[in-house]
Amino acid sequence: MTSIEELNKNQIILLTILISFVTAIATGIITTTLLEEAPSNVTQTINRVVERTIEKAVPSPATGRVLTKDDEELLSAIEKSSQAVVAVNVTNGSSTPRFLSLGVIVSNGLIVTAKGKIEKTGSYSATLSDKTTVPLSVVTIDEAKDIAVLKIAVPEEKTATTTDSIT
Repeated sequence: MTSIEELNKNQIILLTILISFVTAIATGIITTTLLEEAPSNVTQTINRVVERTIEKAVPSPATGRVLTKDDEELLSAIEKSSQAVVAVNVTNGSSTPRFLSLGVIVSNGLIVTAKGKIEKTGSYSATLSDKTTVPLSVVTIDEAKDIAVLKIAVPEEKTATTTDSIT
């Protein structure tokens, strides 16, 4: 027979999982037995505590998956912030823009992205969350932090409200 000191890491992990599984089953059996033997007022109290303390999970109508309140808040935050994420493309005279990196609109049409292959003299565009493409101009490049700041270039015939609707 092998001593527990001779077990390797994988065997110890499997043993731990087995013990946890057996403990969970034993706990379930004991709890069920005690609840069957308990007076009805004790079971009602336990049921009320469970109903009030355990968060209700409601299936999402779109996916049919169960979402908790935290999941819903996370999805809402992702949905709101995803509108500020843009695809930064290099145009440089070609008819089809080529993807460079992702950027984030921070304010007033300013986009922060990784410097990557962005150069001061390049020609760039951004594809917004609604799939529209807008031209970009380079504001600054910080080599030390490896970031570039670009600005949505608004043609002169468009008004300032166009820029506000993009941000």
